[in-house]
Amino acid sequence: MEGKAVVRGDRVSIHAEKVSRYQPETEKKAAPVFINAPQPKSEEKEPPAPQLQRLVVCIQQTENEERDIDCLNEVVETLRQYTGETEVRLCVVNHERVFILKMPDIWVYYCPELKNKLAALVGNANVRLENNAPSG
Repeated sequence: MEGKAVVRGDRVSIHAEKVSRYQPETEKKAAPVFINAPQPKSEEKEPPAPQLQRLVVCIQQTENEERDIDCLNEVVETLRQYTGETEVRLCVVNHERVFILKMPDIWVYYCPELKNKLAALVGNANVRLENNAPSG
Protein backbone atom coordinates (compact mmCIF):
# COMPACT_ATOMS: atom_id res chain seq x y z
CA MET A 1 0.00 0.00 0.00
CA GLU A 2 1.19 3.47 -0.74
CA GLY A 3 -0.20 6.36 1.18
CA LYS A 4 0.56 8.69 4.01
CA ALA A 5 0.88 8.33 7.72
CA VAL A 6 0.11 11.69 9.30
CA VAL A 7 1.06 12.44 12.89
CA ARG A 8 -1.03 15.03 14.72
CA GLY A 9 -0.12 15.43 18.34
CA ASP A 10 -0.18 11.95 19.85
CA ARG A 11 -2.39 10.44 17.09
CA VAL A 12 -1.40 8.80 13.81
CA SER A 13 -3.79 8.51 10.87
CA ILE A 14 -3.12 6.33 7.84
CA HIS A 15 -4.48 7.22 4.38
CA ALA A 16 -4.16 4.61 1.61
CA GLU A 17 -3.70 5.87 -1.95
CA LYS A 18 -2.67 2.66 -3.74
CA VAL A 19 -2.79 -1.00 -2.65
CA SER A 20 -0.79 -3.86 -4.18
CA ARG A 21 0.50 -7.28 -3.12
CA TYR A 22 3.61 -7.00 -0.92
CA GLN A 23 6.74 -8.57 -2.38
CA PRO A 24 9.72 -8.06 -0.08
CA GLU A 25 13.08 -7.35 -1.62
CA THR A 26 15.86 -9.83 -0.98
CA GLU A 27 17.50 -8.97 2.30
CA LYS A 28 20.98 -7.53 1.97
CA LYS A 29 23.66 -6.82 4.53
CA ALA A 30 23.33 -3.37 6.03
CA ALA A 31 25.86 -0.85 4.81
CA PRO A 32 26.35 2.74 5.94
CA VAL A 33 23.48 5.04 5.10
CA PHE A 34 25.62 7.04 2.67
CA ILE A 35 28.89 5.75 1.34
CA ASN A 36 31.28 8.54 0.48
CA ALA A 37 34.65 6.84 0.80
CA PRO A 38 37.63 9.07 0.03
CA GLN A 39 38.74 8.54 -3.57
CA PRO A 40 42.26 8.88 -4.84
CA LYS A 41 42.73 12.25 -6.47
CA SER A 42 42.34 11.63 -10.15
CA GLU A 43 40.88 13.70 -12.93
CA GLU A 44 39.84 10.54 -14.80
CA LYS A 45 37.24 9.08 -12.42
CA GLU A 46 34.13 10.57 -10.90
CA PRO A 47 33.33 9.65 -7.29
CA PRO A 48 30.52 7.09 -6.92
CA ALA A 49 27.05 8.34 -6.10
CA PRO A 50 25.94 7.81 -2.49
CA GLN A 51 24.07 4.56 -1.87
CA LEU A 52 20.65 5.37 -0.47
CA GLN A 53 18.91 3.05 1.95
CA ARG A 54 15.42 2.67 3.38
CA LEU A 55 14.43 1.61 6.89
CA VAL A 56 11.40 -0.68 6.99
CA VAL A 57 9.62 -1.20 10.32
CA CYS A 58 6.88 -3.85 10.44
CA ILE A 59 4.09 -3.75 12.98
CA GLN A 60 1.85 -6.77 13.52
CA GLN A 61 -1.81 -5.84 13.96
CA THR A 62 -3.44 -7.69 16.87
CA GLU A 63 -6.89 -7.94 18.39
CA ASN A 64 -5.91 -5.25 20.93
CA GLU A 65 -6.47 -2.01 18.99
CA GLU A 66 -5.42 0.26 21.86
CA ARG A 67 -2.10 -1.55 22.30
CA ASP A 68 -1.53 -1.46 18.52
CA ILE A 69 -2.07 2.33 18.44
CA ASP A 70 0.27 2.77 21.41
CA CYS A 71 2.94 0.69 19.63
CA LEU A 72 2.54 2.71 16.43
CA ASN A 73 2.86 5.98 18.36
CA GLU A 74 5.97 4.70 20.19
CA VAL A 75 7.57 3.66 16.89
CA VAL A 76 6.86 7.07 15.32
CA GLU A 77 8.15 8.88 18.43
CA THR A 78 11.34 6.79 18.40
CA LEU A 79 11.91 7.46 14.69
CA ARG A 80 11.53 11.21 15.25
CA GLN A 81 14.38 11.12 17.79
CA TYR A 82 16.87 10.09 15.08
CA THR A 83 16.54 12.70 12.34
CA GLY A 84 18.71 11.93 9.33
CA GLU A 85 18.72 11.05 5.65
CA THR A 86 17.38 7.47 5.55
CA GLU A 87 13.88 7.02 4.12
CA VAL A 88 11.34 5.25 6.35
CA ARG A 89 8.54 2.91 5.39
CA LEU A 90 6.08 1.44 7.84
CA CYS A 91 4.80 -2.07 7.17
CA VAL A 92 1.49 -2.89 8.88
CA VAL A 93 0.64 -6.59 8.85
CA ASN A 94 -2.85 -7.82 9.67
CA HIS A 95 -4.23 -11.33 9.37
CA GLU A 96 -4.99 -11.00 5.65
CA ARG A 97 -2.87 -8.21 4.18
CA VAL A 98 0.36 -6.27 4.37
CA PHE A 99 0.23 -2.49 3.99
CA ILE A 100 3.41 -0.54 3.16
CA LEU A 101 3.23 3.12 4.13
CA LYS A 102 5.65 5.81 3.03
CA MET A 103 6.55 8.17 5.85
CA PRO A 104 7.40 11.31 3.85
CA ASP A 105 7.80 13.51 6.92
CA ILE A 106 10.17 11.18 8.78
CA TRP A 107 13.76 10.58 7.68
CA VAL A 108 16.15 8.98 10.16
CA TYR A 109 19.77 8.51 11.03
CA TYR A 110 20.02 4.72 11.11
CA CYS A 111 22.36 3.42 13.80
CA PRO A 112 22.58 0.41 16.15
CA GLU A 113 20.89 2.37 18.95
CA LEU A 114 17.85 3.14 16.77
CA LYS A 115 17.67 -0.48 15.59
CA ASN A 116 17.77 -1.73 19.19
CA LYS A 117 15.04 0.66 20.34
CA LEU A 118 12.78 -0.30 17.43
CA ALA A 119 13.52 -4.02 17.93
CA ALA A 120 12.45 -3.68 21.57
CA LEU A 121 9.10 -2.32 20.36
CA VAL A 122 8.34 -4.58 17.37
CA GLY A 123 10.89 -7.41 17.47
CA ASN A 124 14.27 -7.70 15.76
CA ALA A 125 12.88 -9.48 12.69
CA ASN A 126 10.54 -6.53 12.07
CA VAL A 127 13.29 -3.93 11.59
CA ARG A 128 15.36 -4.04 8.42
CA LEU A 129 17.44 -1.80 6.20
CA GLU A 130 17.00 -2.15 2.43
CA ASN A 131 18.89 -0.74 -0.52
CA ASN A 132 16.76 1.92 -2.11
CA ALA A 133 16.82 3.59 -5.48
CA PRO A 134 15.96 7.29 -5.16
CA SER A 135 12.19 7.74 -5.05
CA GLY A 136 10.45 10.43 -6.96
